[in-house]
Amino acid sequence: YNVPEKFNWDGEWWNRSAVHGDGGKIILSHTTKWAFNFDAQVWRGTYKSNLRGDVKMFYGTGLADNIAWGAGCTVLFIPRTDGQIDVRSDSNGSCKLLMRGGMSIDGTYVRSQSDPRPAATLLSLGVFPTKALDDRFRQLAGKDYQQFVDVANNLVYSADLDSMGATVVTLSVKGAASRRAAIIMFTQDGKM
Repeated sequence: YNVPEKFNWDGEWWNRSAVHGDGGKIILSHTTKWAFNFDAQVWRGTYKSNLRGDVKMFYGTGLADNIAWGAGCTVLFIPRTDGQIDVRSDSNGSCKLLMRGGMSIDGTYVRSQSDPRPAATLLSLGVFPTKALDDRFRQLAGKDYQQFVDVANNLVYSADLDSMGATVVTLSVKGAASRRAAIIMFTQDGKM
């Protein structure tokens, strides 16, 4: 794995590679030469889960195979030379009991006191293809713009049934699509 010889595990770590609406935070503590503890929170839309376990060290990497209520779920902690941690869970599905709704602890984690990812916009989430369209919608929606960003956890593109040349995007929150959703329709020339 090309792991660093020494690594400072202790602290609060955030999943910087999770997509909008998904996330993960891990607190690592009580580090010794051979082990450390982890407490994790992961989420996807409205789904949330907490994981806790002891991590054993093997050749510079950490392995948790005794996660509370884990039913055989294993998690691997791989330190990187840039000071981040790659976290990977098993691929045989045993972690699905703990992480329903497609949640995953997997990702690249960075030490931080808060979520280090930049604030999302409808442009960064891929709803709008250009900054001009995002700016036009932001002006139209005003203070409600953030509510559209907040529900943009799941995007579904639909056919233009009115033949107006519009792009139709349904935004929703995973696990709450019947209560938290929005539809945006726009044309490339800025009609909304």
